[in-house]
Amino acid sequence: MARKLTINKFGKVINPIRHAIAFEGRWGRPPTTKTFIAEQIRKVDLRPVKAVNVRFDPFHPNAQAVREFMFITSFPKIRKTNLKCTFKCDVVNDRSEPSIFIDFENKQKCIFKAGSLNILDILQNYNKVVEPILQKYQEDQPKPFEVKVERKRRR
Repeated sequence: MARKLTINKFGKVINPIRHAIAFEGRWGRPPTTKTFIAEQIRKVDLRPVKAVNVRFDPFHPNAQAVREFMFITSFPKIRKTNLKCTFKCDVVNDRSEPSIFIDFENKQKCIFKAGSLNILDILQNYNKVVEPILQKYQEDQPKPFEVKVERKRRR
């Protein structure tokens, strides 16, 4: 004999025998590292950045994160945020720690020593550093000139 499922006034399915909610829990997939990385990539903006210099030793055990950062910042969509930003990649063979040097247009500098950082940490810290500078940068930019066009009425 098939059981009938009933729906309460809140739209929940109720089991007629126990009067319990048939399903509780998360709908959809749980967040993963990839989703967190994708969220940080969407926030990357190069407008206040003047130059990005990436230096790494390809034989260092954690050079992958710096190479991924270099790849992400070279996306065309991200590069279009500042076409004047210069990118330089130094590949060295001295077993040095991978590092990222960022020069801002307001003469500030930022250095990421990425020997123990993964790509998510690098992107989170980059966005944390750039966000306040970006807000100041947006305030300084002049607002676009608006032209109001009126049509002539026929009489």
